[in-house]
Amino acid sequence: MKNILLLLLFLLTLVGCQPTQQEPLEVRKECVYQTDNPTLRIYNDALIELVETSFYNYYLGDHLKDVPFDTTFNENTADSASLKKEIARINSELAKAQHKTFNNPAQWCTVYLDTAWRGSHVFKSMATKRPNDNLNHRLQQSLEFNISEWNLSHLDSFKTMQTDFTAKDFQSCTFKVAPIDSLGQNSSTCETIRVQFSKAAFNYNKTKAWLYYEFMCGSRCGVGEVLHLEKSGEKWEIRKSVMLWIS
Repeated sequence: MKNILLLLLFLLTLVGCQPTQQEPLEVRKECVYQTDNPTLRIYNDALIELVETSFYNYYLGDHLKDVPFDTTFNENTADSASLKKEIARINSELAKAQHKTFNNPAQWCTVYLDTAWRGSHVFKSMATKRPNDNLNHRLQQSLEFNISEWNLSHLDSFKTMQTDFTAKDFQSCTFKVAPIDSLGQNSSTCETIRVQFSKAAFNYNKTKAWLYYEFMCGSRCGVGEVLHLEKSGEKWEIRKSVMLWIS
């Protein structure tokens, strides 16, 4: 019996010494920046997270072409374990591409801060299709507001463009932020998207925030969403988004 246990221990040791066949998964690097303005940090953190995790990863420019997507993978027929593994692999590959642009301004694409505000039209159009109380109720429920956190002034904030911060106020480690009036003046072809934000609404102790944003990537390419953000330490993170329109 002792000899059998020793043999089993030896075999387990050999297995443990074998090199793993799966590469470790990469994660995106976090951009650390300094600002003394707590409201600016909300917009800056939201913009970085949106650009690097949404917006079709356009900020990666030519590096996006290097991401090895599996064109044979069928998400409709794959089991949950395979789907989860494939999503993790893609996110890892996108993280590798992000590393190439991180703190490397020569590799950066441009995000334009738009000032042609359309938010008021969006909410006005929604309000004409249903009573205003129902619109309030829809936003309150879909954004999971507590009763004490929601009031009509939040809807007014969503309708109003933020004008306190301009492109030069934003900081990033993987893309440039430029004013919309400079669109087309860059000799680089890596001019990606336009984005605009509403004023932010807060809960009482300012640990939660909500704002409306629009992202445009062409004449028929864009989305408008209300974001629910929560403060985690000094950083703001997107907890939920509610899509109001897409094209």
